[in-house]
Amino acid sequence: ISDEEVKAVFLNISNKHDRRHFVKAAMESVFYSLKWQIEYYRTDTGKEISELGAIGGLCRSDYWLQMAADILQYPIYVPSNVEHAGAVGAGIIANVGLGVTTFSDAKNLLRKEKTFVPNSNSKEVYDRNFEGFKLIYNHVKPLYTILKEKKDL
Repeated sequence: ISDEEVKAVFLNISNKHDRRHFVKAAMESVFYSLKWQIEYYRTDTGKEISELGAIGGLCRSDYWLQMAADILQYPIYVPSNVEHAGAVGAGIIANVGLGVTTFSDAKNLLRKEKTFVPNSNSKEVYDRNFEGFKLIYNHVKPLYTILKEKKDL
């Protein structure tokens, strides 16, 4: 969510929840937010997405990458030599700029080390929770304005 007023909210907490639940909820929220942005992208551009690539610290956790695939419902691939992905991307963009290759051909220059495929068994739960995520945001958003105004007290 591109809203600098928004802060974390944990809802529906009981004494049965512990640190694991809070960490998992925070991790899931990252991908719910990304899923929402992907919805906007698809609506705004009319383009479909067939897969997503992951780079950075996220690639150190198979658990997190599988969660991303399950929530987003796209295959998530990790390129080989992920630590050099930025340099490889810059090289590809330079080659496109020089006319050596096109963006369509660029995907042939990437080697995929591994791919995480969405687990269809978790789709229903994550889709329901995603709708809840959006509903919570839309209902709580007005409170952030009120809280921002009162923070000096």
